[in-house]
Amino acid sequence: MLSIVTFLVFWAAWLVIQARWVKRATGNARPFAWTMAYLVFLVGILLATTAGSVYFTFTGHMGIYAVFVEKLANLNRAVGFLLYIASVFMLKSAMESQPISIPLHGLATFFFGPVYFQYYLRKYSVVGKVGEQLSGFVETPQP
Repeated sequence: MLSIVTFLVFWAAWLVIQARWVKRATGNARPFAWTMAYLVFLVGILLATTAGSVYFTFTGHMGIYAVFVEKLANLNRAVGFLLYIASVFMLKSAMESQPISIPLHGLATFFFGPVYFQYYLRKYSVVGKVGEQLSGFVETPQP
């Protein structure tokens, strides 16, 4: 269970990092805003589930807890899915526009999102700067 939760948080965080990179490369802030909304929503659902489980365990209302978790799961499925779709396709659109101009497939974007984007961004160059230089994590060359 923990691996699923950490994978989801990593997936959303990596999407935010890629959106920040695209924002720096293109100046388009919309994908970054949508991916931040997705990340904040996932963390909020995780915190609400944790706080609810602690509260209902200590108060002994396990019947209410089952209804609470079901409502949160339905909210996560609906809103989380819509935020994910909006963020990856906004990011896809920004990556297909100038100056990046990488043609991306919609089905691969839907299923693989950040991993698919990373495959195309790993060696990409914007005006002589590789992706690592735009992210700000560049090692200075040793003489």
